[in-house]
Amino acid sequence: MKAFVILVILAVAGCSQSAQNPSPSTLGSTTTGLSTTTTEGASTTTTASTTTPTAPTTTTSSAGGTLSILFVGNSHTSTHDIPRTVRELLDSDPARQTTVELMSAGFLRIAANDVAITDAIGSGDWDIVVLQGQEISQSHSIAYSQEEAVALAELAIESGARALLFSEWPRKGIDETEYIEKIYDEIAEASGAEVVPVGRTWDLYLADLPDNNLWASDGNHSNSDGAFLAAATLAHVIAGPDAGLTTATALEHFLRTARLTVESYFADG
Repeated sequence: MKAFVILVILAVAGCSQSAQNPSPSTLGSTTTGLSTTTTEGASTTTTASTTTPTAPTTTTSSAGGTLSILFVGNSHTSTHDIPRTVRELLDSDPARQTTVELMSAGFLRIAANDVAITDAIGSGDWDIVVLQGQEISQSHSIAYSQEEAVALAELAIESGARALLFSEWPRKGIDETEYIEKIYDEIAEASGAEVVPVGRTWDLYLADLPDNNLWASDGNHSNSDGAFLAAATLAHVIAGPDAGLTTATALEHFLRTARLTVESYFADG
């Protein structure tokens, strides 16, 4: 049986109000304690029109087989071990066997200048590359360069991979899901990548259960529930919303919310 390989690049979003050191990864690689705060500097980029969502390609993941996933990120990725949760959700299909690894990168501009990461993306060994960590203005007033993110996505596509962009959750108490997603839409439009609408999943969940909390105490990182929602959204985009992923009974509401988000997102396109 053909082995399928997924590379997931996750570098934390630049929309935090405070720096947090990452939790130690359980996956055996180093995660740096970089601040997730984006400095409000003068870097700018030319914006593009919003891309239209397209249904996820599920050929590689829904067919079963072996999946190898490399995550590159910092504390937004390692906290509550999103890579492990994605693996467990994908492997709820008994025909699939998934392995995950974690590398570290603070932002996509850092990943773009990391030879180990760019060599891995361009190697042609991966079926899917997921990029997360575009620098985002806290004040929503600065447009940071998207060139590095576009270049990484194009490198992935040129090497034969499907490129996915992880659009992060909003900070607590700030209505910014649409703002964040629009930035990733612009990168997708410029590169041919697809967007993973994690922020929409959080918004849908909170619309149903507004008294529940998805954030850590800093109001930026996720708690375990928020991390599960992010992982479930990734897994449904990777495998497809009709893949029949399963989880523990206590977590079924989170999984269902992620599935409904992905179904609606691609149906809108």
